[in-house]
Amino acid sequence: MSRQWYAVEADLAEILDEDACEQLLDELLDARLHPALSWSPMGRVRITVSVQAPSLARAAARALELLEQRRRVRSVRVMLQQERDDDLEDELLSVSQAAQLLGISRASVIKRIDSGSMPAHKVGATYVIPAATVRSDS
Repeated sequence: MSRQWYAVEADLAEILDEDACEQLLDELLDARLHPALSWSPMGRVRITVSVQAPSLARAAARALELLEQRRRVRSVRVMLQQERDDDLEDELLSVSQAAQLLGISRASVIKRIDSGSMPAHKVGATYVIPAATVRSDS
């Protein structure tokens, strides 16, 4: 059976501060899961990892096993990595680009992200913001 790449999005059951998020990202990176961090529409920490497996069920099981060793998981969504990549092809903006479109400062964009009023995904040490969200705000 051939192995495929799957994206596993897991919403955590607990609130994490920035240091705990960074530690979790580092641990998942060490486990070679290519993690990304964002927030769900309900404001929960959402971890997305990439898992290579022979089936969707095996990808979900492996990701859950590794995630639940570190944190309690509230919900999970699993899809082929290509499907997720297609979803993400919608334009993403940097904090600076969002600030320019909205006519506000970078600091104001960061405040909106931190307060949960602007959806964003944390990739490494920076944020990306769905362009459609910014355009609906302006």
